[in-house]
Amino acid sequence: MGSQSVDIYGSVNRVMLKTGVKGEVIFDIAGDSARLLVYAPAGSKYSDSNGVLMASGLPVDFRCGK
Repeated sequence: MGSQSVDIYGSVNRVMLKTGVKGEVIFDIAGDSARLLVYAPAGSKYSDSNGVLMASGLPVDFRCGK
């Protein structure tokens, strides 16, 4: 992550996994699963724009509304 805080969104399960984290973050991933992690600046304002999850105006998940 580095020194800037981020929010981590899991787009496969469509879930916010962590908010406001920085430095090293560890995730357990089962052998028969997958994760697609999206990092957004911590404190972003999240909204749904025609089925697209947006983080302060930037697209995070294009399948949010489906």
